[in-house]
Amino acid sequence: MNDSLFVRFLAVKRFRSFFAALKDGASFCPKDSSSSFAVFLSLILGVLPGLSYLLLPIDSLDTPVFVLLVSMLGGFLLRSRVTESGRNRNQLQLGFWKRLSLIHTGVAVGCIPLVILLILAPEQFTSVKQGLVAADAPGLGRPSPWRVVLFVLLVSTWAGLTEEVLYRGVLLSLIRRWSAWNSRQAATWSAVLLSSALFAFCHIPLWGPVLSLGLFFVGIGFSLGFVASGEDLAGVVLYHILFDCLSLSVALFLI
Repeated sequence: MNDSLFVRFLAVKRFRSFFAALKDGASFCPKDSSSSFAVFLSLILGVLPGLSYLLLPIDSLDTPVFVLLVSMLGGFLLRSRVTESGRNRNQLQLGFWKRLSLIHTGVAVGCIPLVILLILAPEQFTSVKQGLVAADAPGLGRPSPWRVVLFVLLVSTWAGLTEEVLYRGVLLSLIRRWSAWNSRQAATWSAVLLSSALFAFCHIPLWGPVLSLGLFFVGIGFSLGFVASGEDLAGVVLYHILFDCLSLSVALFLI
């Protein structure tokens, strides 16, 4: 009885199921393949949002939002011309709730380093709050709570949609389909690491280098959930929106 409760507490069954699905997903061999030129273009699109923060004079969120939109649309068009339409075999074998469970586990694993950073250095979130308020409403003083809630919902939805389409739906998908790979495992893990690194890079100007390191692991969590669920893009978009709602609420209301 105690062993059973302990095993349940540690979610051993959930993690076994997750890593089994991740192994299957990483070994999946897609019928389509992407050229070196397509992969190069996807990398350029993945870097653009971060460069817009660093190189362009920005006094609001309008410029990076526009650049992110252009990158997402360009990436979506690129992916539609390279990859096959429809769900892959692994996703078809998994039910809706099973895919969400796998994504949930992957995101939870990826959030562990960020939670540790929050515990050890909560002041890091203060700079995020100041940057958000300054970028969104300079000179307006203290906004009403309802305006802040609306801001959190809009930013979370927008970021969840655009970032997941770009970094998981485009970058990760195209890199792991690159025709130059000789190993499916190497292709998947390289795609996970590279897409997560670019995901973290685009957050450095607002989140800073320390929290962006935490977001690198969060990106890995989203990527692992994406792979384990058979590339369920809608699922990772949903969880990204929930994650951003939670993290922005912590930064704006609790710190």
